[in-house]
Amino acid sequence: MVLVTNEFGSVTGTFLAPTDRLPGNYTIRCNSIWATTNIKVEEYKRPKFKVNIDAPQEGYQLGQTVKLKGQALAYTGAVIDNAEVKFRVRRMVSFPYWCWWAPRIDNSQEISHGTIKTNENGEFEISFIAKPDRSIDKKLDPVFSYSITADITDNTGETRSGAKTVRIGYTAMEL
Repeated sequence: MVLVTNEFGSVTGTFLAPTDRLPGNYTIRCNSIWATTNIKVEEYKRPKFKVNIDAPQEGYQLGQTVKLKGQALAYTGAVIDNAEVKFRVRRMVSFPYWCWWAPRIDNSQEISHGTIKTNENGEFEISFIAKPDRSIDKKLDPVFSYSITADITDNTGETRSGAKTVRIGYTAMEL
């Protein structure tokens, strides 16, 4: 294929990738100026379903059991029932922006994990206790972010993921 540069020195063109080759890394080479670029050819697999995790419908306090509902729903509108749901809950701590003297530590910790199933409506519920980090002084007004991830595998073996973050602190409201 012969391409001619435009007034800015760039070229544009299209070509069909050979169908008898495997996906992977390929190189496009310009022999006249010894320039190359790499491209990656991948097979696209359209997902069959999506995972939604709803935001909490009520406010929670530290030490309480947090319950989050979710659903696995096919793009056709059908529910994904009796699917395996593997979930993890990680806790991270942050401090108010004005709390410049607060310690900056990486104390991410997994506080819950498990495996459940979706019901006949494709729904599931993840429950965990909002455990605070007792090593951090309450006077620093820490906020604990609980990151919830759910990986759902349907009966054909396809896995999709969903995530939600819930923030809970000693103070009921932030302004």
